[in-house]
Amino acid sequence: ILKMKNNKIRKFHSVILCNSSEIIKKMLESNFSESLEKTISFPENDDDVILNFIEHLYTHELIFDNLIKTKNIERKWFQLLILCQMHEKKEYENYIIENIKKNITSSNEINILYLIQEFKELKPETINDISNTVGKQIEDNILNFPISTLVNKLNNISNILNDSEIK
Repeated sequence: ILKMKNNKIRKFHSVILCNSSEIIKKMLESNFSESLEKTISFPENDDDVILNFIEHLYTHELIFDNLIKTKNIERKWFQLLILCQMHEKKEYENYIIENIKKNITSSNEINILYLIQEFKELKPETINDISNTVGKQIEDNILNFPISTLVNKLNNISNILNDSEIK
């Protein structure tokens, strides 16, 4: 049983989940409360992110498109990325990183820098990879911005760098 953030309950086959994730297996087969209740939850993640990840555990398919049109999409990308890193799903992790990098635009690049700072549990190489892509995106688009927009973006980036370890 998977307990969702909205307190709804979804049933899944524990055998499939345990075979696909050592972490879930440990949760369900040890003396943790999850084992006793046969219930797992991921309260820090949005429900659609969890369902996306569970679908991957079932099918082993690389799924990203079903999150594209949702609200707070960038945050969901990072939630999914953390799940993949935590559950050691390297192929899916790489797929998500490439899709994040491919979907960086001038309208979300600052938000992505904020999210990199917020999701500190990301692997350092992932932080560097995505940060470098954002930097390149900003660099590539710099001549297309009106000067006021450019100054505003640079101030936002400066504030992020002053508040974080990303330098």
